[in-house]
Amino acid sequence: MTVYEVVSPFSLVPFCTTVHKFSEQGHRPFFTSLFACSDWGLRMSDIAFLEDTWTQIGMEGYLDLDAEMKRATEMCFPSQGMMPQAEPTVYRATLEETLDILGNKLTGKVNQCV
Repeated sequence: MTVYEVVSPFSLVPFCTTVHKFSEQGHRPFFTSLFACSDWGLRMSDIAFLEDTWTQIGMEGYLDLDAEMKRATEMCFPSQGMMPQAEPTVYRATLEETLDILGNKLTGKVNQCV
């Protein structure tokens, strides 16, 4: 699993998202996962950030968000011989807070309000 933290301009709280089975999927799911959050994609700088990141990490070709969103959506539906992937989760938290949340999920700990 890989965890990404994105600090967006004019936003007080970062966006964190994960890619499960990173060794199989690579970075590709990252580029669509942030759209699971209603606060992402509202500014042109969000799209420009994704396009720049695509280039900087050496992804092939150019970022076609329409095609990537179609592919990511189709991956969430059952199909012949393939288990659907879970919809992406975006945490509005710092990287450290997100790692704590994920660690608690893995160990079965539940955060309780006092």
